[in-house]
This record gives sequence, C-alpha cells and structure tokens, in this order.
Amino acid sequence: MQIKGNIFGREEKTVTVENGVITAFGGKEEAEILDFGDNLILPGFIDVHTHGAMGADTMDATDEVMKKHMASRGVTAFLPTTVTVPTEAILKSAHAAKRNENGEGAQIIGLHLEGPYFSPQNVGAQNPAYIRTPDKNDIDKIVNEIPGFIRMMSLAPEVEGAENAIRYLKEKGVVAAMGHTKADYETAVRAIQSGVTEATHLFNCMTGLTHRAPGVVGAALEAPNVFAELICDGVHVSPAAAKVAIRAKGTDKIVLISDSIRAAGMPDGEYELGGVPVIVENGTARTPGGNLAGSTSDILACVKNVISWGFTLSEAVQMASANPAAAIGETGKGKIEKGYDADFTVLTPSLALKATIVGGKVQYQI
Repeated sequence: MQIKGNIFGREEKTVTVENGVITAFGGKEEAEILDFGDNLILPGFIDVHTHGAMGADTMDATDEVMKKHMASRGVTAFLPTTVTVPTEAILKSAHAAKRNENGEGAQIIGLHLEGPYFSPQNVGAQNPAYIRTPDKNDIDKIVNEIPGFIRMMSLAPEVEGAENAIRYLKEKGVVAAMGHTKADYETAVRAIQSGVTEATHLFNCMTGLTHRAPGVVGAALEAPNVFAELICDGVHVSPAAAKVAIRAKGTDKIVLISDSIRAAGMPDGEYELGGVPVIVENGTARTPGGNLAGSTSDILACVKNVISWGFTLSEAVQMASANPAAAIGETGKGKIEKGYDADFTVLTPSLALKATIVGGKVQYQI
C-alpha cells in the first residue's frame, strides 16, 4: 500500500507500507493507494499520560472507548494511566489494557502508573486514602504481573523507600518519573542519579523553581537526561511558563501530554477520578477543594497551542511524537523512517485532523 501527501520532514510525496511497517519512500505502482493530496502526513502522536475520555477511565477497564477517542484526536499510540488505588485495582486495569492493546482505534503500548507512592502533602486530585510508601513486594507484583507492559511509574522521590524503588524500576526497564512531590532540589537530583528520567506534568504538584531553592522543577530542567511532561492546555501551565520550560529544556526533551480524564470529550458537569469527585466548568476539571484534576484536552489541541505560542510545527510534532516514544524507550514509533511503524496523524494545512492511521490502517477519517 502507498500513502500519498506532504510527508513530514521528507521531499518524497509517497510512503510505502507493508505489514504495518514503512518500507520505502517515493512513487511506484501499487494496488492500493491512499491519497491525501496536500494534507500533512505527520508521525503519529503518542500520549504517555491519559486517564480517560468520553466517560471512560483506565480504572474502569473500558480502554476500547479510550482507544477510539484517541484516534479521533490524532493519537496513534498511548499509555492508559492509572491513579492512586489499591494494588488489585491496578492489576485489573493492567490486564484490561493488555487485552485491548490492538484492534480498533489507537494502539495501547503499555501502562503508566501515576501513584500510589506519592507525598501526602502533594496529592493533587489523587485519592489520599490509598497513598502509601513503596514496598518491594508490591512493586514486584505489579511490574511482573504482565512482563514488559508497565512502562512508567510516577512516584515522589522523597518518600521512604523511593530511592530503592527507583533503582528497582530501572533494573526492570520501567521508566521512573517524579511527581506529586514536595522534594527539594537536592532530593530530586539524588533521584535522577538513582534512575529517574522523567518529570510528571512539569510544574504541577511539585516544588517550583526559585532563585535559592530550585526545587524539582529546577532539577528536571537542569538534568540533560530527564524528559519533562508538559500539559499545554493553557490552564495547567501558563503559556509564558510553558515557553520558558520548552526553551530551557529544549524541544527534544519536552513531552506533550493530555492528562485527560473521563470528562474529555464530554459536557461540563460532575465526574470522578479514582473515587475523587471532579467538577468540570468551562472545560476545566477541579476537585471540590479547587485542585486541578487532570484535563479535558488532547494532544492535537496541545500541539496547536504550542504553535500559537511561537514554536514551529516541526518542534511541536517533535514534542508530540518522537519525544514521548524516546522517553519510554519505544523504538519504531514517533518518526517517519524505514522500519518504523506506519503510524500517521494526517492534518490539513490549517491543522485540522483529516485521518489517523495505525499500523497502516485508517482508524479515523473525516
């Protein structure tokens, strides 16, 4: 099969796909051709931090709804993300996500565990009833339940047992991310030295950067090997702060995330996240106490925002495709190159979604 259009980063106008993989560029006779004309064929967007959408949530084991929604927003692959809940609930979600990893919609490429090893002083919209300190047996059970499927775990580096947990996750090939934390700069630096390679939703639920106390934000921006998640919905982080972070960190280390919850794609109203009540007003989700509770946004909206804030399409795509793949060690995704998966986000010249292609198959088209 051939796919034609304005291919991101290439002079050729045609990409050849065989068995879901990119095999060649340039025109040749093929039995089946998908011609997108002057539309932009971009590497598929990847969301490594999303809890839900369209009334569905990772904890409900309803990933098939999320998969279709993701495809309708230009996302080709994602990590369903859990919240702070009992271990049994995490395992249930992991098995459900594994069962639904392929098929219709975006592809599930693993699970991101956001919690439960967080600081009680920085819970955000997490459920404080289930926050606990890292336990090796608990982590071992979760990580080994489905070998290789847990791709990332967010935890607070200052809680008791965190340093050993970070080292263990590194040994198991699981990305250790720091978030929902009150750690100071020095503790964050030690965590990075122990194996942390990602900052969970930079700025949100972590100690900020000041001139004498750089905090977790400062440690994340300073460390060249650390990727930083950024929710660019214009609510979680101001455009000015987002621009500062992107310029300081570099466009090769920022990972755009949605942090979407079940209210994404739904009207304003009352929802919940891990048992915590959430109220959505004017598209912004908050707990009754006023804490932000994830977003109702998506990666495509974040890409458009980043561009409107002064970054190029190429830079925005880097942060939405190649960087998230690199952050979790997902080889074969995030770029349009020979041997890579044929995952494409097709946009019009005005950046409206035209189609989402996963493994060479159209999963959504307008």
